Amino acid sequence: MPLLHHNKTGTLTEQGLQFVSAQKGDGEIRMNRSGHVLLDPLLQLGISVCHTLTLNENGDLVGPAVDRQAFSAIQNASLMKDDSVMLGGVMIKYLKRFNFDHHSTTQSVIIQHGDEKLVF
Repeated sequence: MPLLHHNKTGTLTEQGLQFVSAQKGDGEIRMNRSGHVLLDPLLQLGISVCHTLTLNENGDLVGPAVDRQAFSAIQNASLMKDDSVMLGGVMIKYLKRFNFDHHSTTQSVIIQHGDEKLVF
């Protein structure tokens, strides 16, 4: 969810988005001693692969701000030049990407994660 800072008059005082947290079904947000949100491994995997990001020639993430912020919040995820994702030392390959459908407001990916094939 986008986080917007505003003053008491409702005027936005800060530009951009900031990733605060993500929740799985139980709705509980867990944090470590440093105050960083701890995400469930399956949720980390989902955030790592569910985006429309690419890398530019300098290796910077290019794509929607919400995708960039969410992906960047996963500390051990890296987007590779071939558009695969490295997560915690494991290579994740895209088998199929389905574009965003405005009518159903859905977007899906099929990935190869180790020996498993998963759909998000």
